[in-house]
Amino acid sequence: MKGLRLFLLVAIFGMLSAAPAAEPAAGTQLQELQGTLAVLQARLDALVKQGDAARQSEIDALRRLLAEADQRIGALEAGLPAAPAPVAAAPAPGVAADAAAAATAGPSVLAGDRPAGPDPTRPSLDWYGSLRVRAGVASNGQTEIADRFSRLGLNGRVPLADGYAFFGQLELGVNVVNQNPELVTGGDSGGAYGEGSQAVKSRIGRVGVETPVGTFTWGKQYSPYYDVAGLTDMFFTFGSEASGAFGTGDGGIAGTGRSEKAFQYRHRLGPVHVGAQVQNRARTGENVRYADTYGFMAGLDVTPSFTVAAAFNKVRDGVDKPEPNQPKKGDQAFIVGGRWARGHFQLAADYAASLNHEVDDQGVYFNGRGVELYSQYDVGPKWSFGGGFNYLWSTGGHPGEYRRLNGLGSVTFHFNQTLDVNAEIKIEGSRATDGSSLRHSVLAWGVNYYF
Repeated sequence: MKGLRLFLLVAIFGMLSAAPAAEPAAGTQLQELQGTLAVLQARLDALVKQGDAARQSEIDALRRLLAEADQRIGALEAGLPAAPAPVAAAPAPGVAADAAAAATAGPSVLAGDRPAGPDPTRPSLDWYGSLRVRAGVASNGQTEIADRFSRLGLNGRVPLADGYAFFGQLELGVNVVNQNPELVTGGDSGGAYGEGSQAVKSRIGRVGVETPVGTFTWGKQYSPYYDVAGLTDMFFTFGSEASGAFGTGDGGIAGTGRSEKAFQYRHRLGPVHVGAQVQNRARTGENVRYADTYGFMAGLDVTPSFTVAAAFNKVRDGVDKPEPNQPKKGDQAFIVGGRWARGHFQLAADYAASLNHEVDDQGVYFNGRGVELYSQYDVGPKWSFGGGFNYLWSTGGHPGEYRRLNGLGSVTFHFNQTLDVNAEIKIEGSRATDGSSLRHSVLAWGVNYYF
């Protein structure tokens, strides 16, 4: 779908450049282009609201392209004679028909939601949210009802000049059911260390500036490392236990998940997208000037349906014996991954290697290797079936048999773009440090309601 949108925008720019305003057909052509842009904007808004943190740079780039296309249309309109307003702007034949079909297609299974994209040409303030409730039963008969990252958010954007805009986002996690789940859990705890018992917690809080040479942001936000790890973090309830994204909490301290006190830069140039991050804080006595942590990522859209990316993150202010809310000395992580999609099928995988980044059941940091796999097949616009696994193991002298290993399966029914009903199963093969079984298998089911 991403390739289709980019192709359409390129085609639109070509048509805008080639169409002299004086030609009689220019008015009709403008109507067709406006219809196509409206369809693309509607589809972009739907994708952003359902969410995919790993594609935030793509979303930002598409917004800028749509804004530029709107400006070019405005320039052409200024050179046309007045004409009666059309009853409806019909999409152009062929290409636009494909865009219309894409815009009305059912939603795909995505990990989280983002605010709907505002109109890129005028100031706006939008609010969004979702309620996510699960019931679960473990293989030992234990049951639980839990919240899985319900949230409320605000997103604002103010155009400043041609190609420049200021924006801000605030997203709060809301525990609507169970503040300390034991069964219905995954790699993401949903909050920073110590926030598990809080009814309201901070998930994202950032401000930024869009420019022609990239996007600059400050605050608590998804990291460049997660741009890669998020490729496989697509299950509604479980997953993301082997990529190294979240660590102890939400990844805010190490800078691999929702990074706290972070300055970021992202940019997309054609098929290439890059990101960089530094964190500045006062967590320990080992503070480093300018960058207590740093990280970066690079990705490439090899084809419209195949993307590869890699990221690295390093902690510089770690201590030998950290408290739970402190970084570990020598913490660093590397990840490489990719996603392929064609028709109704998509497949994503990643491999992570880390030093002093993961923690076992005894609170001991270890060097780890991890693999995650996610696959999905859509049956029409209403049904999606997913499957995959997470496998994290220790290397380099860990004194035990600790590992995280589970197989995952998912089935989702999409009522519409605001309501999903989902069931997932996690079949456990994880082991504690002493070699005993670490956790029980779990079947969970529930709803995601987006608004």
